[in-house]
Amino acid sequence: DKYYFWVYFSLVIILAVAVNMYLWYVLSEDSPETRALLPWALLIAAIVNILIAIWIICYICFLYPGDKVLI
Repeated sequence: DKYYFWVYFSLVIILAVAVNMYLWYVLSEDSPETRALLPWALLIAAIVNILIAIWIICYICFLYPGDKVLI
């Protein structure tokens, strides 16, 4: 289904931004600017992971075209 793919893909892109922020902190020289990125990266990652879980549940419960869901 196209809806599932595009919503999931957009959430994964946001998660990739958070991973990039975290890697920027890990791989660069320690400074107050890089340390300021770490809480934001973890917060964005946590929110996106919750949104992915909510999206999967909503898709399976409301939008999935089949009568049965095989897990």
